Amino acid sequence: MGFFKRLFSSDFLPHGTCYLWNPKIVWLHVISDSIITLSYYCIPIALVYLVRKRRDIPFNWIFSMFGLFILGCGTTHLMEVWDVWHGSYLLAGVIKGFTAVVSIATAIVLIPLLPKVISLPAQMHLHEATRKLAVEITEREQAIEARARLAAVVDSSEDAILSKTLNGTITAWNPGAERLFGYSASEAVGKPMRMLLPPERTHEEVDILARISRGERVEHFETVRVRKDGTQIDVSVTISPIRNSQGTIVGASNIARDISERRRSEQALNETFATSERVLKELADQKFALDQHAIVAITDVQGTITYVNEKFCAISKYSKEELIGQNHRILNSGHHPKEFFQEMYRTIANGKVWHNEIKNRAKDGSLYWVDTTIVPFLGAEGKPRQYVAIRADITERKRAEEAFKESLVATQAALRELADQKFALDQHAIVAITDVQGTITYVNEKFCAISKYSKEELIGQNHRILNSGHHPKDFFKQMYQTIANGKVWHDEIKNRAKDGSMYWVDTTIVPFLGAEGKPRQYVAIRADITERKLAAEGLTLQASELSRQAEQRRADEQEIRNLNDELEHRVIERTSQLEAANKELEAFTYSVSHDLRAPLRHIAGFSKMLAEESGVSLQPEAQHYLQRIQDGTRRMGTLVDDLLNLARIGRHELRVQVTGLDSIIRDVIADLAPDLESRKIEWKIGKLPYVEGDPALLKVVFQNLLSNAVKYTRPRADATIEVLVDQLDGEQVVCVRDNGVGFNMKYADKLFGVFQRLHRAEDFEGTGVGLATAHRIVQKHGGRIWAKAELDKGAAFYVSLGNSKPESKAAMAGESS
Repeated sequence: MGFFKRLFSSDFLPHGTCYLWNPKIVWLHVISDSIITLSYYCIPIALVYLVRKRRDIPFNWIFSMFGLFILGCGTTHLMEVWDVWHGSYLLAGVIKGFTAVVSIATAIVLIPLLPKVISLPAQMHLHEATRKLAVEITEREQAIEARARLAAVVDSSEDAILSKTLNGTITAWNPGAERLFGYSASEAVGKPMRMLLPPERTHEEVDILARISRGERVEHFETVRVRKDGTQIDVSVTISPIRNSQGTIVGASNIARDISERRRSEQALNETFATSERVLKELADQKFALDQHAIVAITDVQGTITYVNEKFCAISKYSKEELIGQNHRILNSGHHPKEFFQEMYRTIANGKVWHNEIKNRAKDGSLYWVDTTIVPFLGAEGKPRQYVAIRADITERKRAEEAFKESLVATQAALRELADQKFALDQHAIVAITDVQGTITYVNEKFCAISKYSKEELIGQNHRILNSGHHPKDFFKQMYQTIANGKVWHDEIKNRAKDGSMYWVDTTIVPFLGAEGKPRQYVAIRADITERKLAAEGLTLQASELSRQAEQRRADEQEIRNLNDELEHRVIERTSQLEAANKELEAFTYSVSHDLRAPLRHIAGFSKMLAEESGVSLQPEAQHYLQRIQDGTRRMGTLVDDLLNLARIGRHELRVQVTGLDSIIRDVIADLAPDLESRKIEWKIGKLPYVEGDPALLKVVFQNLLSNAVKYTRPRADATIEVLVDQLDGEQVVCVRDNGVGFNMKYADKLFGVFQRLHRAEDFEGTGVGLATAHRIVQKHGGRIWAKAELDKGAAFYVSLGNSKPESKAAMAGESS
């Protein structure tokens, strides 16, 4: 017992005293010895684990001795940590003595083992070789299995997979290559790759083989290859080098994929983007033209203003910030009764266009009149989502009318009304478009009518063809300088028609700028003012005659001359206001069509009032002019309606569904019933298919075709109209055929153009818009429409939608009547 007490006694000074209890030195030794102890203790554990797992290792008992020796070394370092505080040096010495004995014993037994250990590597090498051989056999079996799987993948691949040597000779050819290029494996193997390359691309093979020889890989290279039948296809090619077991490049593998369909899709998408850009450009031109002409505001369904243009701010004296968010009642002048606005709100709330004249109050208290058209725009549910109000300032016209009413007698009032009607007639626009060199690229029918030239004679000519010699060179020089700088030019021009007659036109030329800010084309909008010039001369003669009358009438005569001057000033101002409206006519858009209705209603209304109040007292020639005004307004109204329908087609979203043409044809025939009274028509309706399309638009197509067939068979006592399905060049088409007057195929290229008519209006009524509408609808469905005819032997119109469904018994039910 005494020995153990001395063994664990701490009568000596601890090491910490030698370190002067410096914390840094104390903890440096403690941490270092602790880490060494931990490391020494881990090594025996690892050796014990090794011996237990590998009992076949010879001399494994030597590892136990190593473990005991290392464990003793670790314990001596553990005692160094203990002695820092306790000074048990006897215990530390015993442990070191034990460690020394184990160390000497391990060294003694290790020396005889050295020759035996030296001979061990040969046996271990044999075991290693055996192991490597087993691994190699396994790898070869896996390689054979992988090669079989790869061959199956290559044979079943839709892509063309082939291999070739470094000189370009084909050595392998899978079924996908047979399908893509048309050559069988026996035809392709052993042949050069050049047989698949177009002549202009033979250099590609040289470049590819050079890159493969350098060990490079060619990925997703898009190019063109030639099939066996000579057709060229777009392919995406990936080419990789093939190496032998030594790593030497001996050939190349090619994987080719047909991308022809993708290329066609990309081309179609690019064309769609281009079309969208053109449409956006036209819409921008339209908005510019509308802002040039009109006073525009937009409100929500509660009447809150959400947008106003500069002309609105100018006439109302309010800024945009003061108007946005306000109700239109901010402009109420109190002139109109409540019923006036109630009727307006009822009309637009029902989705109908409202038009009238309104007297408003500006911010400074001044009153002004505007000719107003409010157009409701409907949402998806068919209810108005916003209202667009388009106005024209008619304050001066109202003032002039009031002055006339106060000062002129009944005869003078009738003369003023006639002058107003003649002025309204002048608003029918004469439109032409030229390029920047002044070459005519478009004219409308009124241009041809007033100039006596046909469209064919005008298109491609310069405007100098109409020069009357009346104006000096400086007049036209100033005009070209103005429009070339992108500014609007307005003046009156005297022109010479084809037959030598002279006519005057009030002309506004608007330059439309391209992306670089330079003019790309000029739109000239004219109004025939020849009659106004003649009327002005007549008024001058009448004023001279009145001046020779009694002295008491001279004061009234002076007032009439003043009013005439005011009328001239009003005409000039109104003509300037019409400049943007006439520009809208060129765009043929929805808003333009609505804006043209206002002057048409004025013409119709005033001419009717004039006929009712003063028709009997007018001269026969004046009555003839009045009748021509009324006829013209009716024709113009029909034309505006047709143009509006044509514009709607472009904005109409296709609602595609499977539709039976049989039911559409019978609905159209039922709608034509009023036109079939007292007519003898034999209808031959064949078996018609189901198609994918918009039923409403398809009905418009066949309504135009069948109504034309009814119209142009009118001279036939026994008319025949057929609707049947034909097979033309392997394509299923619907044919509408009649035995009417037909037409000359020489003019077939004009058949589907807007305003193109192949028969005189005196013989067959129409506007020339119906077939253009049908053509646009069929194109919108991705199909095509064409016609074949012979003069006085009838016509046949063919419609192909390209998506007809197989006939079912229900769909094919047809009968002849």
